[in-house]
Order: sequence, then structure tokens, then C-alpha cells
Amino acid sequence: MHPIFQIAFVLWLCLAIAESCPDNCKCSKYKIFCKDSRIRSLPQGLPTTQTLSMDGDILEHINASVFLSNHGLRNLTTLLLNNLQIQDIQNCTFAALRNLEFLKITYNNLSHLSPGAFIGLDKLYHLDLSHNNLRSLSFGMFAELWTLRHLKLSFNNIAYLHHKMFGGLSWEEDCKNGDSLKRIDLGGNPLTDISGLSNSSFLLHTNIY
Repeated sequence: MHPIFQIAFVLWLCLAIAESCPDNCKCSKYKIFCKDSRIRSLPQGLPTTQTLSMDGDILEHINASVFLSNHGLRNLTTLLLNNLQIQDIQNCTFAALRNLEFLKITYNNLSHLSPGAFIGLDKLYHLDLSHNNLRSLSFGMFAELWTLRHLKLSFNNIAYLHHKMFGGLSWEEDCKNGDSLKRIDLGGNPLTDISGLSNSSFLLHTNIY
């Protein structure tokens, strides 16, 4: 590329970053970090944005339209939504994020997950839903997360477990390609009944204390 065009591209990119970056957030070509920024919606990213981290703002409900209408976040690989007062996640919310690998939704008021909340996340390997208010999980909630390796559900209000809650997940000893679940963390939940867990593979990979 000719030096003049390189300079023009850099100037355009800097201007695009500045225009798309909300007040009190820090933005770069690949990352957006917002903490206590007082915004009530997801920021507009750029086609190059790979990481979005939000902490201490207000985003009570998220659904598929949030990402379908925000083309600048389509290439996210890491999404951190912490302490945003999120209450529920609707079906197909993240379906547009086909490259997402790391999803963390912690320290929220999350009490409901629609059965298809995580449909479309074919590359997700880490899912952290700890420190919320989840009481139960729909059967097969995680069934299509073929590459999931770490699942954190610690410090919720889950009292009862059934192995069908985790139906469809690929356990480590059942897979030879490395794309298999290695750990489920359920510590800090008020578990009173785990009688349904007859699957030795499940118990082997689960922290319930």
C-alpha cells in the first residue's frame, strides 16, 4: 500500500474509534473497555473489535436484536458483561457472534436463561455465569456448545441438579480431538439434591462444593 494511503487509513481508523467510543470508555482498534460509564446500551464497535468489556453500567435485558443491529460487534471473540444488573437472556441472543470464544456474565441479577440463549456459539470454549441468581437450568441448555471446555455456575441459587441439565456436552474421555468439557464449577450453590447425578463422568469433572 502506498504510504499516502497508509496514512489516510490510519487517520480514518483513529477518527472511527473516537466517534464510536462512548464517554468514559477506553477504545482501541481491537478492544473496548467501559467501567461505570453510565451508558445503558452496548457501544458501537468497529469491524476490527474483538473484545468488549463492560462493568458497573446498567443493561438489564439483552436479546438478539442488540447484536444483530450492531455490526461493529459481529467479530467479537471475548465478551465480558459484569455487574450490569442483567436479569434475563433471551433465545438466540448471541447467535450473531459466530466467533465468540469467551463469554463472562457475572455479578448480575440473572435469574432466567431462555432454553436457546446460547444457540449459535459454535466456537465458545469458556462460559462463566457465576455470582448470579439462577435457581434452575432448562434441560439441554448447553447442548449445542460443542467446543465448551469450562463452565462456571458457582455462587448462584441452584438447589437441584439433574444430569439432563448438561445433556449434549462432550466429556473429556468421550472425545479425542481436544474439544471437550473439562470442568463444571458449581461451588457456592445451596445444593440439597444431587441424587439424579448417576453419571460418573459428570461427577468426575464437577466441583459442587
